[in-house]
Amino acid sequence: MMDTSVSNTLGLVETLELRLGLHHESSSQHQNLVRYYDAMNRYMKSHPGNCFETSFHISGLKTAQTVMAWRNSLRIAMWDGQGAEISERLKAMAEIERIYRPHAEKDLAERIGIIINNMSQQQLDCCDIEIQLNIDLQWLRPLEKSLVHVMQQHGAQVTILPVVTGEKTNLDIVRNIMMGKTPTYTTFNLDDESIRIYRFTDRQQANEYLAITNLCKADVCIDADNKALDHQLCLMGHPQSGSIAHDSAPQLTQFLFVGIGLFYPQLNINTLLQWLDMPLHPLNARFRSILTYTIIREGGYRNTACQEEINNYINGDYVYLTEEQLALPNDEQQKLRLKKKNYYCPLKIRAYKKIGLACKSCQPI
Repeated sequence: MMDTSVSNTLGLVETLELRLGLHHESSSQHQNLVRYYDAMNRYMKSHPGNCFETSFHISGLKTAQTVMAWRNSLRIAMWDGQGAEISERLKAMAEIERIYRPHAEKDLAERIGIIINNMSQQQLDCCDIEIQLNIDLQWLRPLEKSLVHVMQQHGAQVTILPVVTGEKTNLDIVRNIMMGKTPTYTTFNLDDESIRIYRFTDRQQANEYLAITNLCKADVCIDADNKALDHQLCLMGHPQSGSIAHDSAPQLTQFLFVGIGLFYPQLNINTLLQWLDMPLHPLNARFRSILTYTIIREGGYRNTACQEEINNYINGDYVYLTEEQLALPNDEQQKLRLKKKNYYCPLKIRAYKKIGLACKSCQPI
């Protein structure tokens, strides 16, 4: 097992790129989402009344995220940006793709294409590679199938893992539906425990349930990110699942991720609290602490108490003075407060001094 790697398509691509000596600059998922959102925004301005306009107006980022997921799936299926005559939706996606591609980095589909071309031009010894699939080769997506075929030509062995079948268990029914062998409408045996489906209101509740019931002792735990579950297990004193922060980013970069999350409608209160709780921050630490406490105490952020704290911050009530400054006369302290208050002004009062402007919350200049 020491020389075995369990990976998805991206993991296989990265392994082959390493062997071929290929390197591509890659951006995070959030950065790609920002680029695609910008492309959709440009398309909305030049094509009013399109099929995505209403959804984009209600929630631009969520719409861009969904359409981008469709786009990535189409790219793996070897979509070349054509098909405007098929449907209005595909026509719009093709136009967005023309705007997005010049500014986008190489996606997974393009990277697979580069690997296939390189392997056809140079001999890459794949005799030491054995690919074990849990589904038949015909069920792979087109580009994935082409990649496996090229690896087979270079000596890689492909093995289909045998499927252990029972006596028409619920797990067999689900497997056959996914393989197209059973009609999608069927009935399950309620007494059969080969597969269970649990429904939770959110991810945190699911992690708490898993940690409390200790179901994570199963042979395999499939999850895109087990870090949240590890936190719950650690709090309860249980052994952790062994996840690692593989895609961790510097704290300054995390500001981008959290900042983008603030623009999702409706605003997620957890994202707002996470943003306020970051150690390095442009806002005053005392103000952030008080605002966080107010949000928790009031059970939300759209209320009079939070607005009052924000107004107090803008008015300079949270200006910090050192002990030496507090020993000065009151009029001198007031001058210092007004001076520091300018830093809190949302209109950046210092930048407007030359043209004689000030915001309503500041003293006249």
